[in-house]
Amino acid sequence: MSSPSIFKDHARKSFSFLINLYGFREQALDKSDNDFSVNFINSKTKIVVEGINWGLNSRASVGSSVGKFENYDLGDALTVFCPERSMTDTDFKKKQIEQLSLMANLLKECVEPILLGDHSSFSKLSKIVKKRAKKFSRL
Repeated sequence: MSSPSIFKDHARKSFSFLINLYGFREQALDKSDNDFSVNFINSKTKIVVEGINWGLNSRASVGSSVGKFENYDLGDALTVFCPERSMTDTDFKKKQIEQLSLMANLLKECVEPILLGDHSSFSKLSKIVKKRAKKFSRL
C-alpha cells in the first residue's frame, strides 16, 4: 500500500492525457472523498481515479460533471464500448500503481466518446448497474 501522495502522483501522471488532450482539470477533493483519489473534471464530464481495497486495487469511474455524479465504473463502460478489452483477473493481480496506467490506456482507447462529452451511453451503463444491483439483492 502506498501513501496518498504517491498514489496521487502516479494517478496524475497516468491520466495526464485528460488535461493535455481533453481539457480536463484536476478538481479539489471534498472532505468525504477518498484520500487515495484524484478527480478530473471539464464542463461535461468527471473522471474519478481512486485507490481501493486497502491499497490492492485501483478504480476509475466516469459520470457527468453537472448534477449528481453517476459514478459508472470503467469496467462497465468497457462492456459498452470495448467488450473485447475488459480488465481480467490477471490485470487485478498487478500492483495498484501498475493498474493505473492500464486503466488510463483503456479509458483513452475505448471510452473517448465520454471524454468528449457524449453521455448517450449513460442509459446503457445505468441498466448494467441496476441489473447487477438486482442480482446482488437476491443473495
